[in-house]
Amino acid sequence: MSSKKGHLVVHSDTPADKSGRPAERKELSRELASALFGAAQNWRTLAGKQLVERGIRTEVAAALLSIAEVGDGAKQVDVAGRMGVSAASLVRVVDSLEGLGYVRREVDEFNRRANRLWLTGKGQSFIEKIQSSLDDLNRQLLQFVDTSQISTAISTLSSIKSPPSLTRKRRLR
Repeated sequence: MSSKKGHLVVHSDTPADKSGRPAERKELSRELASALFGAAQNWRTLAGKQLVERGIRTEVAAALLSIAEVGDGAKQVDVAGRMGVSAASLVRVVDSLEGLGYVRREVDEFNRRANRLWLTGKGQSFIEKIQSSLDDLNRQLLQFVDTSQISTAISTLSSIKSPPSLTRKRRLR
């Protein structure tokens, strides 16, 4: 691997067919994975700085945004899954959010071992502050990117996020 003009260039040992497509696709796939990883790291770093500068802890922001995305009455375990953390590690953050008055936690009426989460009015207002901060960052990062490129990126990343062949549950025989 070598770097050329800020792009990762991958040299493949895979033989190509007459059109060169399999090797080209492999190289492009590797370059996409590298760019995706780098962009995600950069965005997380910059978002963290932006939030901290405004007095917002990143774990609080991540939890509130995840609760909002999963929806009111979200199971705590689903929010943890959305965040990519264990349900046990989310407990401390939810305790903090509840103490700050941002969320209301109740035991699930159908499963006494599970908790459900609701955003309070105060929590919803705080999410607007978080989103405003992240909107500022996104505006700066994407100011030179065409709307059509953003749309294509969203489509591509959505395909990567939930590929049917990898997310389909396998049946036990």
